[in-house]
Amino acid sequence: MTSILSYSRAHFAPGRRAYYEHSSAGRLAKRLYEILSSLGECIYLDATDLLTGATADVLIGEPGNFQHLCTNNRIGKKILWCSIPFDRGDLFDLCDVALGVGNRTSLSRFPAAHRDKVHLTNYSVGVAPNRPSPASRKNEFIYVATEATERKGFREVMRVWKTMSAKLHVVGYMNDPVMQALFRESNSGQMEYHGYIPSDTAAFRSLLTSCRYVYLPTHLEGQVGTLIEALCHGLVALTTLESGLDERVLAHAFIAEPTDTETQAGFVRTMLAMGDEEYAARQQASLTALRAYHTWDVFDRAIKTHL
Repeated sequence: MTSILSYSRAHFAPGRRAYYEHSSAGRLAKRLYEILSSLGECIYLDATDLLTGATADVLIGEPGNFQHLCTNNRIGKKILWCSIPFDRGDLFDLCDVALGVGNRTSLSRFPAAHRDKVHLTNYSVGVAPNRPSPASRKNEFIYVATEATERKGFREVMRVWKTMSAKLHVVGYMNDPVMQALFRESNSGQMEYHGYIPSDTAAFRSLLTSCRYVYLPTHLEGQVGTLIEALCHGLVALTTLESGLDERVLAHAFIAEPTDTETQAGFVRTMLAMGDEEYAARQQASLTALRAYHTWDVFDRAIKTHL
């Protein structure tokens, strides 16, 4: 089988290191490439590449150049890859099927007219779930994302933490001047900004295992890789259904609407008061669900079903 995978060389590039290779998008691109390569030749493109005149049995492509690749090449099965929900009727009309990661809330964010073409699954971050004891952790929170943005709920986190005295660690790029100003205005010493820390480093693992809780009230996702990583390291989450994680994992988290900062603040106070026994029970339940539902085997089977 000959295939074309169009994704992003910033996230994955065969044979060399990519800048964002440890992000969720990087892991997904790498896994898709491994699946396709195991079945035959796979041509890997950046989402801006305008390949013309090729022949392939299967195309899996991001929206950027999907229309060009479909109309200027001889493609058997056209699979639209959906990193996050979006509304592009022309692309959904063109594809045979649309694939991505997410839960039922993620699916509901796609246009109703094309929702029957969309199939979402779960994936793994390649981190073995582990469970450091509650006693070894500080009663602190962490916000962790590739970048602190509006979509990732950073504004809501700042609004809530402005009223808190507990420690909040912030991990991720902060390139938006608006987010930088918001952090400065909200931080009276109870927040510590660490910048971006690659997830394959000892520093990242050490920070995650030193905290009890992860706070990520994201607005729109496929599935948040940094949240999966945090849960794999034994943290208990305050997040949203929009995080895209399997509902059987989110059943053991604290769930609020993305913009409901009053409820989020109430959950933060509840979590800070949580005893070791309740914390350990939630932690173990979350890890058990992760081991069952967020695996590469689950992802591989779902993708191969639609090739």
